[in-house]
Amino acid sequence: MKKLNLLTLSAALLMGLASCGGNNNASSTPASVEPSVPGSVTPVSEDPSVEPSTPAVDYAALAERAYQQISATYEDWAAGITNDQTIYLETTVDGVKFVIEYAISDEAKDYLKIEGGKLVVTPDAEDHRFLNAVTVTVKFGGTAYATHSLNVRVGALAIVKLSAIWDMKDGDAVTSRGKITAMYGKSFFMQDGEAGTEVYTSADWGVKVGDYVEVAGVISVYNGLYEIKPNAEGGVVILDGANGVVDPVNVVLGADTNIADAKAVGGRIFSATNLYVKEISLGHSSSSGYYYVQGTVLADGKDGTKKLTLRIEDRYAGQEMMASWGVSYDAAGVATLGDKISAGDILEVNGILNWYSGPQISLATVTKVTEGEAPADPIEINATFAEVITAGKALASGESSYDYYVFDAYVVKNSGTNYFLAATADADTSDDKALFEIYKASEANQAKLLKGAKVTVKTKIKNYNTQVEDAGDATLTITVVEAGEPWVVNYTEVTVAGAIAAALALGNGATSTELYKVSGYIIAVTYAWSNGTASITLGATAEATEVLTVYKLNVPEADKDKIVVGAQLTVGGNLQNYYKSADESHDESHTPELVNGKVLEWGEIPAPQESQVISATFAEVITAGKALESGKTTEDEYEFEAYVVKKSGTNYFLGATAEADTSDDKA
Repeated sequence: MKKLNLLTLSAALLMGLASCGGNNNASSTPASVEPSVPGSVTPVSEDPSVEPSTPAVDYAALAERAYQQISATYEDWAAGITNDQTIYLETTVDGVKFVIEYAISDEAKDYLKIEGGKLVVTPDAEDHRFLNAVTVTVKFGGTAYATHSLNVRVGALAIVKLSAIWDMKDGDAVTSRGKITAMYGKSFFMQDGEAGTEVYTSADWGVKVGDYVEVAGVISVYNGLYEIKPNAEGGVVILDGANGVVDPVNVVLGADTNIADAKAVGGRIFSATNLYVKEISLGHSSSSGYYYVQGTVLADGKDGTKKLTLRIEDRYAGQEMMASWGVSYDAAGVATLGDKISAGDILEVNGILNWYSGPQISLATVTKVTEGEAPADPIEINATFAEVITAGKALASGESSYDYYVFDAYVVKNSGTNYFLAATADADTSDDKALFEIYKASEANQAKLLKGAKVTVKTKIKNYNTQVEDAGDATLTITVVEAGEPWVVNYTEVTVAGAIAAALALGNGATSTELYKVSGYIIAVTYAWSNGTASITLGATAEATEVLTVYKLNVPEADKDKIVVGAQLTVGGNLQNYYKSADESHDESHTPELVNGKVLEWGEIPAPQESQVISATFAEVITAGKALESGKTTEDEYEFEAYVVKKSGTNYFLGATAEADTSDDKA
């Protein structure tokens, strides 16, 4: 079987070791231990250029004592280890600081390596025993005074049942086996006889539904969903047969199903014959181009409480599955939701249960629709500010209320086009999660949301990662009770280089509390204007290569045509250190960004240039495109012939021939 690379397991497994010399009765006191052992040795400097005072120091004897005092660290290695081990890099005896160095034998190098203060262990499906695998050398002043060789057994990898994954922690290393039940882009769901999970990956492992696989990686917990992110090397291996994997057992959703038990239902195939449609609508991602069915269904009937959210995305589900939900597409790929399914209908459904702060139907087909009794229209609930916050936090993350809430509040904080409300005008604004957020307020509502204004709000409410906010402009009405005063915004003015440095100085994923003002030129338009925002990169000059990403810059519709490469502008907003941890598709990365931003001033806008039409072959077009910097667009137009070979939602892929290989979108 292909060798697997694992990260550190947080729970120690069985370990063991044997030393080729010395005893193992030493203390296991942590690094830089200085045991209180009586002796006549005079403390000396660790600098070898300093002459030791008399009496002469017996460094060999002290080095042996140094080894003995850390040897408990290694005492289990010979018995068997499968996870990374903490090691000492130095220790002190009678005032003498010794450096500890390690060497791995050639035979063991595929399974053991030293990284910082750890012995990194890479087990596979077999058991391996190595004599003299690790040499430990105790040095002072560059001279070795004691050397010991250790035997190491790298134990066979433990296979974790999928049901046990739901009891592990984010970041835990894991190796599990299962049968693939559904593909989700390049990611997939796998299941055994007890449980299921999603394997989240952007790499193409060449797997398909029905394959038995072994997956090695780390646990990632995302809004309550327990996923496995595979290792870059050998993270997914197709097994030759079941290899002990029990075939999946489907979940039958009904009035008695405990849908709140993520371990019991998350990531599993399900069937349901009595799903009541509470609400259903069609959404569209303007940035990624895909359509999705969204809504709420109840597993226990019209007046039930067993709620599941809908999120069927055509980029994963495909048009046939979308059609079962009543979605159709015109010749241009624009989707509409017909009247096949309406609120009140009863559905028979088969598919996969995902999890997003609660059970979510994300890959499923409707097999039967029965017309039922429509739910009552939403009502208006008059509430205090505290009641609204409590009701919002009781919703699952991403969920909106069915009814409207009407409440009074004061406008106490502003961040770009986001505004925060509180029960009193002098409320503490340090914790946004204690406030109510008006997210991306329209221009009309921004004029009402002045500092200190008292307003009456009518809206459906939403829980977004414990932030209670409005459910969108379509459901929001704001009435001014007492007018406020214009916001006085204080910006720290910095150069593009200064903004980049300040953003990267923040912690991973952190956003600054203060606002920054930055002037420059648009180097690239990464997302064209849509619904009031556009994303760009900003440079100090029109030819700059050092750029600041400006994510979802708020731009009035009247100015949308000014968002062009070469335009000069001044923007204001918060700085953010956007962080992505390493996975099998990319290294760890930090991107300096300006967020919650708006245009403070426009400078020179380049006049539109007439473009030329270049006739080219398909290969020439691909070559020219890959020669551009990421995010940049040609000034000229290209005319070429190609064949339509692949479709994903409203995205289409062309090839040079009708039989072109479609496995690599980048080709």
